[in-house]
Amino acid sequence: MRYRATYWILALLAGLAFSLRTLPAAAELPFSTEEAETLQPGAFTLDTGFIFRKDPVNFGIENRDRQWDLLATRFSFGLGKFAELQVTGVAVSLIDDGSSSTSNSGDWTFGTKIWLLQEKGMRPALAFLYEVKLPNGDDEDGGATDETDFFGFILATKEISPRNLIHANLGLGILGNPFVNSEQDDVFILRLAWEHRLSKTRQFGIEASLEGGPKAADDPAFIGGVFSQKVGKWALYGQGMLGLNEDSDDIRLRAGVRRRLNLWRPGEPVRRNSW
Repeated sequence: MRYRATYWILALLAGLAFSLRTLPAAAELPFSTEEAETLQPGAFTLDTGFIFRKDPVNFGIENRDRQWDLLATRFSFGLGKFAELQVTGVAVSLIDDGSSSTSNSGDWTFGTKIWLLQEKGMRPALAFLYEVKLPNGDDEDGGATDETDFFGFILATKEISPRNLIHANLGLGILGNPFVNSEQDDVFILRLAWEHRLSKTRQFGIEASLEGGPKAADDPAFIGGVFSQKVGKWALYGQGMLGLNEDSDDIRLRAGVRRRLNLWRPGEPVRRNSW
C-alpha cells in the first residue's frame, strides 16, 4: 500500500506542476532542503505558518494520532557577505493521542550557514550549515525530546538550466536520548530537492529526505512537493510530504507566509544569487 500511495502522489505532483503554469504568480520555497546560497548582507526574512502531522513519529516519543504545530516560525538574517543566521521553532504544539489532548512549547533551533564555494563548471555551489536544537519543550507532553541536539550539513546547489536548480544536503545529527542519561544517537541525513521556476513569482518543486540511525524510529523517509505564490510583498506557500516507512509520519502538511525585509540597504554578495 505504501508503494502504491507513493506512485499516486508522484503522479499527482507531476500533474500539479503542469496545471500550476496557468496560475497568476510565487516566491521562495519552504523546502526542508537548504540551498547553498546565503542571504544578502542586511536582508531579513520571516516565515510563519502551521504544520499538521498525521500519526507523527518522534525520536524517543510514543506515536500520536495527530499533531498541530502552530506559529511554526523561521527568522533568517544575512550577516556579512558569507554568513546567514537562522532561528527556527514552533510556538505551540497540540498533540492528540486518540483519547486525550495535550499542548507543549516547541523546540527552537539556532543555525549558522557559511558560504564556501561558488558554482563553477560541473562543480556546484557549496556551503556549510551548523545547527543546535535547544530543549524548550517537555518530552512527556509530546512534540519535543527535552534534549540538546547538534547537526552539521554540507549544502550543494547546482543550476541545470535557467529555470531548474538541484539542491542536496548531506549531514550528521547528534541526538540526545530522553530516556537514558548521557546517551546519544548519531544519525545520517540526506535531502535532495528539484526546484522549478514557473515564472519570476511562481515556483514548484519536489524533494525527498531520509535519515539513518542505530535505534528504532531513527530512519524516517519522506517524499513530497512544494508550491509558492507571491502576492504583493508576501509569499504564500504550501508543502505536502508523504512518509515512506513506519519510522515516518504518515502525512506532513505545511502552509505559511514569507516576508522579506531589508534592515539596511542590502550589500551585494560576491556570487550569483541562486534564488
